[in-house]
Amino acid sequence: MSRGVVVGEIPKKVNETMDYMIQVQEYCVDNITPGVNAMEFREEARSYLKNITKRGFYLITAHSIGLECEEAHLFGPTGAMDIPFEENMVMDIEVWLNVRGQGLVGVEDCYRITSSGCERLSHLDKKIVIK
Repeated sequence: MSRGVVVGEIPKKVNETMDYMIQVQEYCVDNITPGVNAMEFREEARSYLKNITKRGFYLITAHSIGLECEEAHLFGPTGAMDIPFEENMVMDIEVWLNVRGQGLVGVEDCYRITSSGCERLSHLDKKIVIK
């Protein structure tokens, strides 16, 4: 799980970008079910992100979690596995976009695939923390 922290005010571009990244992550969560092919879904997720923002460099990744944090990338910026998602797979879904002058902005959470979709295992608020 990953969250952004800002000291002071959140720059407008960063706040907007975080909202986009949360939308993309929620799109993934709403559409990953047992039997959906990871390789095909990667393209769907990328298209969804491109439809809501045309901004720069982005990463959409789903990776397994096991003995090591990132054992296998089910899909990511460099490719995807040609396998279906399966019930009880535990994975991390992370979405990041580079905001010029600010760095990467994004969200990352753990999920378990159930017969009807994804169950969120991490429970922190997804918004940027202000200190």
